[in-house]
Amino acid sequence: MLAAALASLLITAPPADKLSFLDTVAGRGPDKIEKGDVISAGYRGWLYESGVEFDSSKTKAPMSFRVGDPGVIKAWQEGLLGMTEGAHRILLAPAAFGYGKEGSGTIPANATLGFDIEILRVDKKGNKSVLAIQEKQAGDGLGAKDGDKLEIHYTGTFLNGVKFDSSRDRGRTFDITLGTDRVIKGFEQGLRGMKQGQRRVVTIPYELAYGEKGAGGVIPPFATLVFDLEIVKIGRS
Repeated sequence: MLAAALASLLITAPPADKLSFLDTVAGRGPDKIEKGDVISAGYRGWLYESGVEFDSSKTKAPMSFRVGDPGVIKAWQEGLLGMTEGAHRILLAPAAFGYGKEGSGTIPANATLGFDIEILRVDKKGNKSVLAIQEKQAGDGLGAKDGDKLEIHYTGTFLNGVKFDSSRDRGRTFDITLGTDRVIKGFEQGLRGMKQGQRRVVTIPYELAYGEKGAGGVIPPFATLVFDLEIVKIGRS
């Protein structure tokens, strides 16, 4: 699919002074990316001349950033404008839109870059951050409230499904007293009201997670996180 798309796009060599792109999958969301929005995208990047892949989000967190902020190459700043959630775009970036005359790491000087990009999420500038909740399994009894001592299992993934942490992998529950601010805001919000034995998946926007800075080299800046939560036991004083 990628080869066919490139062939249709690159009848001649890409121009050296502007971006070239081809949309391969239409988006499903109404919100078009504009300056000031925070976006999360899965991607694969390769050197146009050789076809050698230099980076991919396949086994790590998606790329997340605020459009217009410094530190992100011009190709990403300009080449994603107008896209919507779920859209796929092949983007070809001459050196002036990438790493220029100096290059960077494995990217040589004056390199034209290719990117296959999927928009996973668009957080519009000025919109309030809210959790998205998907119920998976019902529970019994009263819902969890602040002050309750919870024994829970969780699995945390990025939007592309790449796992970054799991109590289930460690084979023991994670214990928390609800309302003590030991964890990120969205995690506690997702647990409130859950019953013993209940299981749900919560999608936590970056503002209710680790914000614009990320955490510990594991969670990158602006990362939206997905937690599969299960309450094993609720203890009440």
